[in-house]
Amino acid sequence: MAAPDVQNIEKGSGLWKLSKTQKAMSEGMQNGMYEKADFSGLERNGDREHYREYCEKFEGVFLGLLEGMNVEREVEGVRKEFFEAVSTDGLNCDVTVFRPDDDELYPGVVYIHGGGMAIFTGKEPFLLSAGWSIANMKCVIMFVHFTNSTMEAYPRGLNDCCDAVKWFVGKADDFKIDTQGKGVCVTGESGGGNLCIATAMKLKDEEGLVASCFARCPYTNPVSVNGNKASHREMAPADLPADWEELFSWLFQDLYTSPDSEDRNSCLAWPEFATKEDLQGMCPTMVLVNECDSLRDDGIDFYRKLQDADVPSMMQIVGGTMHGGEAFDPMWMNLSHKQTVDFAQMCLTQDFSPWQPAEEEKAENAEAEGAAEGAEP
Repeated sequence: MAAPDVQNIEKGSGLWKLSKTQKAMSEGMQNGMYEKADFSGLERNGDREHYREYCEKFEGVFLGLLEGMNVEREVEGVRKEFFEAVSTDGLNCDVTVFRPDDDELYPGVVYIHGGGMAIFTGKEPFLLSAGWSIANMKCVIMFVHFTNSTMEAYPRGLNDCCDAVKWFVGKADDFKIDTQGKGVCVTGESGGGNLCIATAMKLKDEEGLVASCFARCPYTNPVSVNGNKASHREMAPADLPADWEELFSWLFQDLYTSPDSEDRNSCLAWPEFATKEDLQGMCPTMVLVNECDSLRDDGIDFYRKLQDADVPSMMQIVGGTMHGGEAFDPMWMNLSHKQTVDFAQMCLTQDFSPWQPAEEEKAENAEAEGAAEGAEP
């Protein structure tokens, strides 16, 4: 069957699949942002200070729309510790650690926040609330406040994440982390999905660091607006203003990797470019995508690459949700948190090595094949 002509797909033609709750949420946020922010002055001129100004404007408008949601909800029985890079050996960025307030061993989770590798810090109250909630589900979770691309381009953010994982695992006894000699789970959404995948890829040959990877709506592809995949068009807002399309078409991508640099095609910067060889030996990986997200097909394609490379991997499509929509939906949010903790625990206790027949079965198969070859036609 011939591949569909993607450019003939009408923009927004798939958004009817949004659930009623997600549709109302999506439209409310989009309309609010269109009204409150003007990006008509944005120019693709290579000036990083100019780009930073517009990222900060976007971030400010987004946080403003959250209003009552942007509060940190503490949970009794969970403790929180903040570690500054300037005063902590082994860290190149700040981190925040949450764990149950007891002395039991629990799986470790490293959370890397979204924002296109360019915006948010992971210290926002609405994000930290998830730390309290997830730790209360019996795990030790570290939030990585990596260096955004508005401050320094790739690979600084990725290196911050890898160093934080090494520091966290090195403190397993202090934090009472159960690593089982395998390590911790790295997880994140959107830009954080990119970074958790890249972290798992970069550290895959260092034993005992990354036991599993849970990437939600990962931002793996630098061409995810007006790109060559169906979801890039059918799940893109049909009425996206021209200045907003500019913002999403190249701003985050150019800040992270310059368009004329070799990094633009690096699989550690953009996992879309990973080959079979790049992925072989990677830890068990879960990819979660949102049905009504323009990045959906990028996540699906990455999962297919994992399968081709014999990486123990699974994929889940969350029906009726927008990009990262489960994080803002009361029904999905806690399920998503619990799934992360369960996945981290499961990957510590189960062997997901590619299936191999037992030695006896191999011998029987070889004997049968030999008999078949020796038989007369």
